[in-house]
Amino acid sequence: SVYWVFTDESELNDLKEKLNIEIKNYSIIKDLPKISSLKHVESKINKTTDILNIVFISRISPEKNLDLALNIINEINIPIKFDIYGPIGDLNYWKRCKSIIKSMNSDCVEYKGSLEPNEVPNTFSKYHLYLNPTGGENYGYTIVESLLQGTPILLSDKTPWNDLEQNGWGWNVPLVNIKGFKEKIENNCKNIILIDK
Repeated sequence: SVYWVFTDESELNDLKEKLNIEIKNYSIIKDLPKISSLKHVESKINKTTDILNIVFISRISPEKNLDLALNIINEINIPIKFDIYGPIGDLNYWKRCKSIIKSMNSDCVEYKGSLEPNEVPNTFSKYHLYLNPTGGENYGYTIVESLLQGTPILLSDKTPWNDLEQNGWGWNVPLVNIKGFKEKIENNCKNIILIDK
């Protein structure tokens, strides 16, 4: 008696595999925008500082890889500010992330709590870069919201959004390549923070 709604075929297949069940009653949402249908929007942020402002907006849970994002941030050798937004979905995982933050001995990282959905676009517009080394997304609503605000994205290779660089919207890096994330931030930050609209 359950009717399922999925964002794409991969989500359907993932659930079938994880639950080991046959799913008969379902539909797949067809009206989500595809990357090819999105127009490039220029960044709205002005260069007012020499600090690269980076944001993480996601649920705080292992699959979203905040711990990996923190390890990436810890390797960066340029002045940055890293703000974290999102509901804490896994308390033990959040304790592990807080331990990483404490070990960084830096005031560049700040947890800013949860956002209401209508606050997300304006929040993205205040940052130079969206760091999202997610372990997987079937769609990725925050990715779309970031793009629509003109905020470049540094994303893992575990989403359907794998042509960011070709479209001028950011970069994809394999999850296993922390050095690659670090290099993208350090090598491209001037292009990001020197935008003066």
